[in-house]
Amino acid sequence: MSGQTLISLVGSYDNLHELTPSWNQKVTILSVVIAFMALSWLCALPRLYVRLFVTHSPGWDDLFLTLYLLSTTLGSILLCLLTDWGLGKHWLTLSIPTMKGYLLRFWIANASYCMSTTLIKISLLFQYLRVFDKGLLRNVCISSIVLVSLWGAAYSVMAWTPCIPIHGFWDFFDADVTCYGYGARTADQFTATYESHTAFNMVFDALVFCIPVPLYFQANASSRTKKGLLVVFAMGLLVISISAVRLKTIIDHRSTTYPTFDPSWYSPISMVLAAMEVDIASICASVPVFWPLLRLYSANIFVTEEVEIRHETRPGYSVELDCRAKAASTTSKPSLVEEEDSGQQRQRSPQGSEIFFFEGSKTADVEPKTSNTTKHYEDEYVKKQVNPFITKKGSVDSWSIVEAQASSTTTSKKKGLQTFFLP
Repeated sequence: MSGQTLISLVGSYDNLHELTPSWNQKVTILSVVIAFMALSWLCALPRLYVRLFVTHSPGWDDLFLTLYLLSTTLGSILLCLLTDWGLGKHWLTLSIPTMKGYLLRFWIANASYCMSTTLIKISLLFQYLRVFDKGLLRNVCISSIVLVSLWGAAYSVMAWTPCIPIHGFWDFFDADVTCYGYGARTADQFTATYESHTAFNMVFDALVFCIPVPLYFQANASSRTKKGLLVVFAMGLLVISISAVRLKTIIDHRSTTYPTFDPSWYSPISMVLAAMEVDIASICASVPVFWPLLRLYSANIFVTEEVEIRHETRPGYSVELDCRAKAASTTSKPSLVEEEDSGQQRQRSPQGSEIFFFEGSKTADVEPKTSNTTKHYEDEYVKKQVNPFITKKGSVDSWSIVEAQASSTTTSKKKGLQTFFLP
């Protein structure tokens, strides 16, 4: 195939009898591309919201992520439009106007992909700079940004200007043009361009996702940090695997030139994998940013603690005082207990300093408002038993209840009572 032109390879082998792969079907292409593009946006928008309106700390990584969203959306739209211009069908079955329309849209889609792969890697590397403020890893990040930027700029220029003038890329019968790289007329140069870009892309993916590995082995890394890193590594491994499979498909058919030049028939699988690859990389870059906020909001929806209330006699506790308090509670008005419609009850201590919610019987023992029966609330042991959510200080995996100040009056109905949780 050395020295052969692409036009001479058209029809050099009869592949019209080949079965249509599932990747070549329009419904497969549209469903996969649209689904992953939507998932990428659903993860990127909360990330940008957190950075802009919650933490008020936008950075270069957010700028490159925004540029990536614009680039990958353009490429995904063009990839979907290509299904109406012959993508998934044999090249020889297309008319000349359809061939030109196909190449015009493929030119934009391919150039957008080259930009997207570069922008998402740079965004991840700038995100690492927020963590590594000094040392070897910061220098590695800066060096990687330079290398990825040079690589991406070179291939993006070749993708956007494959021919001079540019219309020569889709007007392939015009001999008065100069083409190179992605628009090369010879099979060797054409194949080398696609294969080299895909190979470098896979290497840079591995480099970017391996940079945070030392964080996992730090002695002071918490279990939650290690679990989060494992998730990032798993998604990174998925991205690298997709890049490897895509490289294999390109090598198998020598960039759609073997056994015959049939770009519309052999390219769908590599194009769909390209869209999946960059979208998953963007999800990996976005989830760590908005996940803490999502956990905070989800804590108000799902039950996170189970409380067991026990009664026991401890040394130093006055049984006589306890009996006197129970006897007094039977004659006092139970103004401190308010029964709710849902079957839950609210109990407030006589000092009005704590509010609890619990499920149980319709009645509860309430201490009367006497100085003698409230002294035991001042005991440190009792305080810890009254609030079962108190945990060891400094525990990052525990949840604590913010104590709300109760009203000094006990006759009013409950209005807008809330329980707040902090991670």
